[in-house]
Amino acid sequence: MNACKTAVLKNHGRTARVWTVAALCALIALSAGCVNYKEELWFNKDLSGKAQFTITVSEDFVALWGRSGRSTDIFTAEGITQRFANIAGVTLTETTVTPGDEERTIDFSLKFASFDAFRRISRAERDTGFLGAVSFSDARDGTVFFNRTISFADSSRPISEEQVASLDKYSWESIVHFPGAVISANVPKTNMDAEKSNTVTWSYSLAILSRGSETMRAAYEVPQPGNILGMLIPAIVFFGMIFGLLKLLKPGEPKRPVQT
Repeated sequence: MNACKTAVLKNHGRTARVWTVAALCALIALSAGCVNYKEELWFNKDLSGKAQFTITVSEDFVALWGRSGRSTDIFTAEGITQRFANIAGVTLTETTVTPGDEERTIDFSLKFASFDAFRRISRAERDTGFLGAVSFSDARDGTVFFNRTISFADSSRPISEEQVASLDKYSWESIVHFPGAVISANVPKTNMDAEKSNTVTWSYSLAILSRGSETMRAAYEVPQPGNILGMLIPAIVFFGMIFGLLKLLKPGEPKRPVQT
């Protein structure tokens, strides 16, 4: 998908590019001014996982894209499916394109089997230009730090304040499900569900992203083997004491008389 861009994901010194459709949103927003974008990511501890994307595209932009000499197949279910067909480790699980009179909605979901799958996606989408970066860095205590920087700003193609204002009603939203208990995130408390689903939601207007970069930050805990053992030992000792106390308090059986 030529209009889609990558984010960089780092883990234990390794770097890969993660494909998203956010660049498409930037192009549409700045050229035709009609887009809403939503992504939802689920990460496993080993950074495999799944993703779901929903974007709304104006039909005017699709026509503009075609008149520029580029294929509009990327806005169709068949084109999206073909794009993922030969990327090892990435499985497209669902694709739906719903046309309308003035806009179309594109929904698709995928699974990524490993960290290497991100790099394969990157190689397939090397021609995209969205400026974004995602990183995961581990601390020794089991805390993992998540950072992602996004921006639709382009210094070579400045836009007017009037254009920026027109983007204020359109949104870019990212929902991330982490594989551990969320400790902190740079979002309002209402956008962080640490108790139930370890989920954080970031949301920006396209006007904000067209002016400069925004960084999404979060920290979450991954239970370590030593930590689990440390919690189990006190529990075992506690229940052992309770069991021993119950045995002491249990009425004993009457002694039988000794026959001579």
